[in-house]
Amino acid sequence: MASWKKFWVGVIALQLLVIAYLGLQQDLLFFSTLSSGVFMGSDFELCSREDVKITDEPYYPLQLYEPGDSWVENPRYEDIPPFEVEINSKGFRTDEFDEDPEDDVFRVVVIGDSVTFGQALNASDRYTEVAEEQLNEMHDKEVEVINLGRGGARMRSYFELLRLKAVDYEPDFVVVSFQHHDEISKEKTDDWLLNILDKHDLESEEDLKDNPAAEEEFENKHYEYLNEVTWRDSHIRQYGNLMENISKEEDFELLFYDLGPEWPQRYENNFEQWEEECGIDRIDTPENFTEYSQEEWAYSNGRQNPLANQWMGNQLAEEITERSDIG
Repeated sequence: MASWKKFWVGVIALQLLVIAYLGLQQDLLFFSTLSSGVFMGSDFELCSREDVKITDEPYYPLQLYEPGDSWVENPRYEDIPPFEVEINSKGFRTDEFDEDPEDDVFRVVVIGDSVTFGQALNASDRYTEVAEEQLNEMHDKEVEVINLGRGGARMRSYFELLRLKAVDYEPDFVVVSFQHHDEISKEKTDDWLLNILDKHDLESEEDLKDNPAAEEEFENKHYEYLNEVTWRDSHIRQYGNLMENISKEEDFELLFYDLGPEWPQRYENNFEQWEEECGIDRIDTPENFTEYSQEEWAYSNGRQNPLANQWMGNQLAEEITERSDIG
């Protein structure tokens, strides 16, 4: 090989090594704040109390919507009407607001994914708007609910939104709405489902509830996978601990709102242990979701419809009232 070729190969190799080193240093910086244990494994500290450094730089990219953007979505499902989306000057689908709240206003900030964003809904039908209306009817003091929902967001994104955005808005109360099944691979879930349906001669997931053996097999498969991918639980709990630490430092109430589906009790026990031992405040969706069939509260694509958001908004208003001194 000619000497000039060797020179350029060496330059490129050196650049790659520098990039890899810098990336590793960034990851180590981030994960060192999370826990003294192994963050991506089962050997992690249940109630990590590491301090969170509030900086202007995200540990991971924080993607927001284009400020001032607006569009109309026309879903391809017949039962979902077109809905309008308007993004405010700060990059969120919520009314314009000043970063510094008025003294006589109780400010609630809600962080979440597409459910909170209101995918398939007009903004007025979202549970955050329902909760705001209910809270203002229940209290003399004005209550403002700011929606920081973003489609596709996960616990890591919620942590960044809280650390880099929400704290600047000086909230009195923060709700982190998450779905505990979000981190599970959908591809794996679909594979399990198809195999189990085929094995038990069933046509759809709805048929599982009429076949206890098939339903139990599906739940067991989920549980086996959760045991294999132990970061799934630690992911929620470690970021949850960090957000809890921020709430203590910044002096606001923090509530985790679990919008995910029901899971076997042995799985729920993991969250109950987290709540009890770490002082985490978490609630589940209202019982209406189990008392009524999914056809009544969801669109054909599984998205919560306005009725479901009405239930969720009413519940959230009651839970915030119970935990706050709004006046």
